[in-house]
Amino acid sequence: MKYLFLVFLLANLALFLWEYTHRPAGGEEAYPPPGAQRLRLLSERDAPAVKPAGPEDGAEAAGSGADDAPPQADAAERVARSTSAREGAGPSSGQADAAPSDTPAGGASSSTTSAGGSPGGTSRCFSLGPYFDPARAEALAAALRARGLTVERRRGRAERLIGHWVYIPPVATREAAQRVTGDLTAHGVEDYYIVTDDERENAISVGLFSQQASVERRTRQLKALGYDTRVEPRYSEATAYWLDYARPAEDAVPTSLWRTPDQQPPPERRARECGAQ
Repeated sequence: MKYLFLVFLLANLALFLWEYTHRPAGGEEAYPPPGAQRLRLLSERDAPAVKPAGPEDGAEAAGSGADDAPPQADAAERVARSTSAREGAGPSSGQADAAPSDTPAGGASSSTTSAGGSPGGTSRCFSLGPYFDPARAEALAAALRARGLTVERRRGRAERLIGHWVYIPPVATREAAQRVTGDLTAHGVEDYYIVTDDERENAISVGLFSQQASVERRTRQLKALGYDTRVEPRYSEATAYWLDYARPAEDAVPTSLWRTPDQQPPPERRARECGAQ
């Protein structure tokens, strides 16, 4: 038994010496035989296989780079191609069915503003008056119609200047006012009376005149007698007429056509809303 053990021991030593003496020189690694599968660690199971690069692989990569791209690159390229295709196809069906805009280029509206003095309006509207002489109002209306204008005559009430009142300012008492009127009579002044209202009590009225020349003549006369005078306009409500018309924006009615210098107050031209009553 002891000899058998020694035989096995010697055999193992001989095998060890033979393998040691027959190892490849330089510590070169022995490769597995062709067809044998390469051992892989568990951590390498999900990693993609990497193919060693060779000269022929470089040529193939240059000719077909899209085929060797990773999956992420392929997906990005497909999305880019899809986007380019949609852009090249033009607007979508929803955009194609939308109604075209009526607004001209630049955002300006093509519609014009209604009449009333705006740049795009076709006419502007005015009112002339008041006129207290119906014949004068009708003559002016005919002149405006002769210019191609549409005219409407409107009647109403207005304060009309009836004259200028000349008076001597109030004195202290009625007896003093009577002494003034006696002096006026002595110097040939007529058409006077003593005012009895509270505002100008004991003033002496010396006339109501419709002409400015008559006013100036009376004031000079009283000044020569040593009396100061006051002048106030007096108005009374009367029937009056207005002429409403519309004219093209580029046309103008001359002031000399509708102005009446001898009327007080003089008529005015006022802008008004077209269609207003």
